[in-house]
Amino acid sequence: MSNGDKIRVTVDIYGMEYKLMGASSAGYTKRVAEYVNEQMHQTAKLFPRLDTPRLAVLASVNMADEYFKMRTQIDEVQQQLQNAKELGERYTVLEENLRLIQESSEQEAARFREREQELSDEVERSREQAGRTERELEAERLGRAASAEQHARELGKLQESADELLEANLLLEESVKSQELKGSALENDLLRLNETNRKLESANLQLEETYGQLRESYSQLEITNSQQVESFELKQKQMAEQMAEQEEQLLQELVTQQETYKKTIEEQRGKAKQAIEEERRKAEQAVKEERRKAEQLLNDERQKAQQTLAAARSQSEEALKAALEAEREKAEQALSAARSEG
Repeated sequence: MSNGDKIRVTVDIYGMEYKLMGASSAGYTKRVAEYVNEQMHQTAKLFPRLDTPRLAVLASVNMADEYFKMRTQIDEVQQQLQNAKELGERYTVLEENLRLIQESSEQEAARFREREQELSDEVERSREQAGRTERELEAERLGRAASAEQHARELGKLQESADELLEANLLLEESVKSQELKGSALENDLLRLNETNRKLESANLQLEETYGQLRESYSQLEITNSQQVESFELKQKQMAEQMAEQEEQLLQELVTQQETYKKTIEEQRGKAKQAIEEERRKAEQAVKEERRKAEQLLNDERQKAQQTLAAARSQSEEALKAALEAEREKAEQALSAARSEG
């Protein structure tokens, strides 16, 4: 900006007019001049015997003190903002870590649910297999029972045939007895009847032998059926025990996985909380340290300003004493001269 573009403003500071020129607006320049004028008057109230140059120096020292205080406060606020920004960034990182932990936990939970579904399907398949085996064994048992009933019916029929033959034999014997009364003419018939009787006895023996074989077969069938029933019950019991053991193992595995999953989640949450607490503690310590440094710096600046003010006061007092001494000497010289003239 050239000199022609700069703004010229006439201001009054401590009773004297000054022409100021700068790039700022006229209103801003006047506010600055009013502030300097106010500081000059306040300093003059505190030190009414000082001349204008010394008042200007003390006012400048006061304004410099206020400037450094304000600058310190601004630096402290900026540092706090920077710390808050860093804390926000750390918090964002922690949130991201927590999100990753949650995603990992959800994935682990999904895998756990899939494994649980697989185990449930396996248990269901085992139950279906056991049901099919049980139905097959039941069908086999029913078939053997039906076969045993069929043999029993056949045995009953043979027994009925044997009973009929015995009845026929009795009838023949009665007929033989009746024919014996008729005489020898019937001997041939008797011989034939005896032959028939022998045949009937032979057939009866065969029937009894067959009946014995059938009874033995039926006994063996009952023994086999009993053994098969016992084997079926034993297999059913073993399968029930195996299914119970498998279910117990599956339940234990599910409980173990649930406990592991819960423990992992708790550990991850604990670590996240510890990390957040650690970051928060570090941030608080950093803020406290920055505040302590700012307070220390402020105290140092205040001490320096006080030392500067004390030095300025000392210089002002010395200058005032020197001026008073000079005025006194002048007055004494004038008085001496007046006396000499008188």
